[in-house]
Amino acid sequence: MTQKTAIVTGAARGIGLATTRLFLEDGWEVAMIDRDGPALAAALEGLDGVLPVHCDVSRPEQVDAMVAMAVHTPEIIAAYHDAIPLARYGTERGIAEVVAFLCSDRASYVTGQLIAADGGFEATGIGLPALRGA
Repeated sequence: MTQKTAIVTGAARGIGLATTRLFLEDGWEVAMIDRDGPALAAALEGLDGVLPVHCDVSRPEQVDAMVAMAVHTPEIIAAYHDAIPLARYGTERGIAEVVAFLCSDRASYVTGQLIAADGGFEATGIGLPALRGA
């Protein structure tokens, strides 16, 4: 059997770190890529079998402020809470579970699908007035 390898960008925190952990749990080799060297070094604590790569794969102005709760106003957070059928933000691990599933043999017959890991938000089709400025 061939060893599977994942390259995870933004791997020092959040969804990237959660995805890295899941791939490791599933026996994958993982290259962890992040532009924040100290955060990457901290993330390596307790992780075995990873290749840390300190580099910037994109322009910083396009990748800053990716953590939704860190950049959303209290009004937007409240609007999400009210609009998401599960009535909560998704967790980093919850999003990573979808990524790991799609990269696994368990998803070998999944093709051409849009998978919304959003607690049912997209399915409601109502949007958020707080994001539209209305």
